[in-house]
Amino acid sequence: MIKRNTLFKRVRLLMQLMVLAFWEISVNSANIQRINPYDTILKMLLKEPPVGVATNISTHNREYVQEMWLPQKVDHFADTEHKLGNQTWMMRYYVNAEFYEPGGPILILVGGEWEITPSLLHQGHFYDMALQHNGIMFYTEHRYYGKSWPISSVSVDSLKYLSVLQSLEDLRYFIEYQKSSSDHLRDAKVVLVGCSYSGSMVAWFMKLYPNEADVAWASSAPLLAKIDFTDYMSLSMKTIREIGGSKCANNLESGFQKLRLQLQSPTKSRQLLQRLQSCKSFNANNEMDRAAFFNSLGNYFAVLVQSYSKWVGTFCKNFLKMTEDPGEALIQHIEEIFLPNPQEEEEDKLHGDEWCLDLSYEAMLVVGFIRHAMNLVGLPQPRHRAMHHRIFPLPGKFL
Repeated sequence: MIKRNTLFKRVRLLMQLMVLAFWEISVNSANIQRINPYDTILKMLLKEPPVGVATNISTHNREYVQEMWLPQKVDHFADTEHKLGNQTWMMRYYVNAEFYEPGGPILILVGGEWEITPSLLHQGHFYDMALQHNGIMFYTEHRYYGKSWPISSVSVDSLKYLSVLQSLEDLRYFIEYQKSSSDHLRDAKVVLVGCSYSGSMVAWFMKLYPNEADVAWASSAPLLAKIDFTDYMSLSMKTIREIGGSKCANNLESGFQKLRLQLQSPTKSRQLLQRLQSCKSFNANNEMDRAAFFNSLGNYFAVLVQSYSKWVGTFCKNFLKMTEDPGEALIQHIEEIFLPNPQEEEEDKLHGDEWCLDLSYEAMLVVGFIRHAMNLVGLPQPRHRAMHHRIFPLPGKFL
């Protein structure tokens, strides 16, 4: 005769197997909508630089800031006989001549991996520079970001035109066009301003085209490409520790360690992926899938520190309240980040009734900026040693 406890365990195991089987069938259905969770992190990552403390703010910004468009070649380096040799696209930019006086400089705020808005041309430090030097302000949008798309497709083949050299040539032609379109600007000094990746761009521009601009301000520009760039994540964890406290930082690191162990266990990894409603495209035994998953989570916390640091304290407060188990707390937070919000779904109907999260490496590659940063710019996204102690370091071929 089977003991009651033994019977209970067998029934519970059978129910778990049935649930897992149902999940496996469900996420393999052709009608299941795949949701790319890395888009959430991408939206955080591609945020326009903050204005900071604005000394002067234009009260006539709607009048002075104008949206403009300039034809650019899809491929600046193609022969004219090539099918793309003369094909153009419309590059968006903003201009503000509020303070311009003849003889004043051309001030160009070089856009990077974000969608540009008029805000930086009517307040902030760049605006103050134009006020002080009677300059005309321009704000360029980088190809493949915002509304400046050379090719509407985001296929791997079309993204070959998303490169630093193409973007620098866009900027060179932009300067040439602005100078040739106005007698007042023909001999004007050109000042380039960029931050982060666009800061690197203005530094590279001065190297490639030393006679096209007079001054370049490369703010926080990463110029030294390091494969194992742990400094960035070390600083991120240090900031979380300083703002949110040691317990928050320690629990976060412990949570990553527990998440690593969970994915190493066949049974626990299946339960975790079922809980996250992962698509079958993610394979916990696949090195690249694991690397993409942990790399993106690390990017989330790095961006939280870099662009949303005022919320670090709030995150830590909520994170420590979730549960005493750091691993469970991290999973709950991942659910908050990645899983569709039921309330938003009810209001906006963004997804169908049946969906799954595509956590795979291939899903991450769809994100244009990842390809841009890693394959074209030559600045690999950091392997997060400080965040999860080299849990799943990115393979060399990934970099």
